[in-house]
Formats: sequence, C-alpha cells, structure tokens
Amino acid sequence: MGRPARRGTALRGRGTGRRDLAFLDPEDVDEHGERAAYELFARRAVGPERHGSFRELMLGLHTGFHALGRLNDQT
Repeated sequence: MGRPARRGTALRGRGTGRRDLAFLDPEDVDEHGERAAYELFARRAVGPERHGSFRELMLGLHTGFHALGRLNDQT
C-alpha cells in the first residue's frame, strides 16, 4: 500500500500577530527527513525566510527574543 497523496504543500501555524506565519514544507526535506521551516512576518519587508528545520527556526526566534532583553538592559 502506497503513501496517501499530500494535499497542499505546507502545514501552517499562526504566530501572535494576525499576519505572522511559520510553516513547514513537506516537499522540502533534507537527507535526515527534516522538513524546511519558513517564517513570514508582516512587519518585515522581505519574503519568507527559510530555515533547515523547525528546530532551527525555533532556536532563531528564541535567541532573537532574548537578544531584545539584552538590548533593553543596555539602555
């Protein structure tokens, strides 16, 4: 029995903003089976930013969040 056909090309999850998106692309898979993750934030004037995996995306967001706190401590 074969694998079922995929519907669509991405699994999408909404962030805190109404137009902020993070999504996984089941068609963009690396040699370890990790799906690429993309982020698209309306407040940025760029297209979707690709990350090698969901973990990589989350680590980047986590690091960026904590960098904001360090910036506030410096002022």
